Amino acid sequence: MKFKPLALAATLALSSSLAFGDDLTQTLVLTPDNGSFSAGLTATHVESSFFVDTFSFELPAMQTGTVTAEFFSTDANLDLLFGFLEGEGYFFTGSPGGQTASVTVPSLSGLQTVSVSGTAGDPFAGSTSLSASYTGNITFTPDTVGVIPEPATYALMLAGLGLVGFMARRRGRA
Repeated sequence: MKFKPLALAATLALSSSLAFGDDLTQTLVLTPDNGSFSAGLTATHVESSFFVDTFSFELPAMQTGTVTAEFFSTDANLDLLFGFLEGEGYFFTGSPGGQTASVTVPSLSGLQTVSVSGTAGDPFAGSTSLSASYTGNITFTPDTVGVIPEPATYALMLAGLGLVGFMARRRGRA
């Protein structure tokens, strides 16, 4: 009797892996770009299925700012549904053949993850071969903070003003 539950569990595990068999995982490298950091991406699916693509990237150390993820698709074989950027959900607008999505979240330095979920082709018609793709861009814009002098800078400035005042007073007596 233990064989039936085991066979059922194996069948469910196999069927669930086939439904999401075309998932992509990529690590992006952000490069400096006019005061911000960015990376482009392209994802291509080659079989009809549901998918959840995951992109991870590392933000510069010791910086805070905002991360913007933008995605575009003009592929009629692709239906982009929703995604998450560090827990912040977003939805795609438009219909297959013209979809976009954009999300911006405040972020700290370190490892970040963005996901995109959707369908390629008709996942209910069985696994068929196709080529469906979308593009995107991840941008990190650091917060700009005004320069705040350290206490030693103030001390040197006051010492210099004191010396100038001392010299002016001494010349005034002569």
